Amino acid sequence: MLPGEINAEGVDANLNEGMLTVKVPKAEAAKLRRIEITAGD
Repeated sequence: MLPGEINAEGVDANLNEGMLTVKVPKAEAAKLRRIEITAGD
């Protein structure tokens, strides 16, 4: 099981000299967003 939302179509796995590397990108909805906050008078 993986925490959070993932982009299943973007999963990539490679096997090189016995080392398995799996890349699992986050879904767009799960990525951090910057929100500007301004102080009121």
